[in-house]
Amino acid sequence: MLIILALLLVLAATLYLNRRAAARELLVGWLDRKGIDADVEVERLELNGFVGKVSIGDPENPDFKVERVEVDYAVGLPWSKAGLGVTPSRIRLVRPIVRAAWKDGKLSLGSLDPLVEEFTGKPPRPDSRAPLVIVEGGQARLDTEYGPLRLLADARIDDGKLMRLSGRMPAASLKSGDTEARGLAGVIDVTTAGDRTAVKLDAQAERFAVAGVGGQGAALSLSGDLPYPDMKTRRGDGRVGLNARLTADELVGAGTTARQAVATMEFAGAVEGWLNAYSLEGEAKAATTADRLQGEGMEVRQAALDLSRLVLSTSGGTEAEEMKWRAASPLRLTAASGRFGETRLTQAVLVSNALEAGGKGEAFEVQGPATLTVRRLATGDVTLDGARGRLDVDLVRDSITRISAAGALAADRVSAPALGAPQADDIPELAELKRALGAFALDAPQVRLVSDNAGVELVLLRPLTARPANGGELQLSSARAPVLSMRAGG
Repeated sequence: MLIILALLLVLAATLYLNRRAAARELLVGWLDRKGIDADVEVERLELNGFVGKVSIGDPENPDFKVERVEVDYAVGLPWSKAGLGVTPSRIRLVRPIVRAAWKDGKLSLGSLDPLVEEFTGKPPRPDSRAPLVIVEGGQARLDTEYGPLRLLADARIDDGKLMRLSGRMPAASLKSGDTEARGLAGVIDVTTAGDRTAVKLDAQAERFAVAGVGGQGAALSLSGDLPYPDMKTRRGDGRVGLNARLTADELVGAGTTARQAVATMEFAGAVEGWLNAYSLEGEAKAATTADRLQGEGMEVRQAALDLSRLVLSTSGGTEAEEMKWRAASPLRLTAASGRFGETRLTQAVLVSNALEAGGKGEAFEVQGPATLTVRRLATGDVTLDGARGRLDVDLVRDSITRISAAGALAADRVSAPALGAPQADDIPELAELKRALGAFALDAPQVRLVSDNAGVELVLLRPLTARPANGGELQLSSARAPVLSMRAGG
């Protein structure tokens, strides 16, 4: 008996003195039984902690490698509440490198996938607490169907909650089909305190194209104060504050190109639900400017849009066609000059004190009163100076776009020299008529304009009055038939 006890003591002493080698063999063997090739170097092993190096996967190109890993843990005895086992309390990873792939909407960690599936497939015990995880100098090499990405990060995760993240993506060039990004880079900073999370994101792209929208020289700055999502209840309810600024040398979308564009937004509101069923309500201020807008038969210079008090609500899910939204705001739209086909204008201002809009998926409707002033409007030989209008506008977009507007139009001075300039040999009546057409004031107190895919119609609901500068007055009576009708296709 004494001999057996002596042998056990010698064996225990040998295991303790060689605990690092024993631990290495134990861990490598455990991973090998999971079908995972690994190499472990143990620097220190005690009853309450482990320090070492770990490499998993192909030694020449490992899926995971950490230069230094520190684990603090408590060993549970068989009669303890948690039972026999090891409960980690702190894990520190110094310069870890992860090689992963994101394709067809799925993330793969290579040889680590079986281990990840095993651990994520087990629900945590209700009374268990996840360890504090500290990542220093982390690096992820992500292979995607668009091209490779490299991500750098420092992070702190406590009990499964992201408390701190400082991440950076060096410039990358990506392309797949019509989706492309060149010189795409970004920096993100996340800080959590209690149930609130502060997020700051800065991203840049030399060039990008996605879903029919593209641009060059784009930069986005976004900061937010958000509720921390509850991963157990799958809810993200709480106050939302967002500030965003987008600048671009060029933006392209819906057949229009904007150059030297700037857009800003400030939003304060509240969100409820989860990604599959959410609702968002709040108020915002939004503004956008562009040095030039260009499209087919259209060019506008120094355009500016201001939504000073935007009341917004939206709800939906993961599919874009499920999204519903409503918005209301005063609006001010200005342009220094513009050209639409043969029509040219200067110093145009469109103002609405109560514009309302709403939609679902790609369909939407915009309606409300608006006033329009244009310093000069010209088309062909016809010129209007001091043009203005007060209109109730209704725009509907579903399979086609329909616009209807009713209200008043006027101009201080109209020149429509359809008969040419007065000539010396003109009879007096003809000369006076030419002078009248060369300069007259116009007042149309009630008109209706309708535009759709069939064409454009203008109807006088009350008589139109023209007052020539050389005296007199001319009235054009209202009629059911349009005074102007332009059909699509000529």
